Amino acid sequence: MNDMKQWALRCVVLFVASVCACSADGMKKLEFKDVQNFSVTESRRDGRLTLHISGLAFHSALAVGRIETTRKDGDLIIYVILVPARKGLSGRFDYEVGLPPGIQRVLFGEGGHQIWPIPHQEPEEPGNPPFPNPTR
Repeated sequence: MNDMKQWALRCVVLFVASVCACSADGMKKLEFKDVQNFSVTESRRDGRLTLHISGLAFHSALAVGRIETTRKDGDLIIYVILVPARKGLSGRFDYEVGLPPGIQRVLFGEGGHQIWPIPHQEPEEPGNPPFPNPTR
């Protein structure tokens, strides 16, 4: 029985150590699908295109720690880094980024959701409302 307890204790210690190693920094990158009230607007400052993005992370136990950008080929990728919630932090973000020359698209999160240029949507065809008409 003593051997069984030692084996169980080793398994628990190994499990806890592996969980801690996987999330040692306690950070997570926010994905677009987990953002509420997302907004993106563009403006020009000193002849340079600037994007203003804002939203609310839909993770109750996490808050925005920082925002990072990475350039890959013609893409600029924005990462909102979440950390465990604590006093002084919130899930809201409000960020401005100047677009360097040569940027063709701006993507959000590891999933690469395109936020700029705003993807073109085909206009609704006349007579086809976007929602079913309940009176028909």
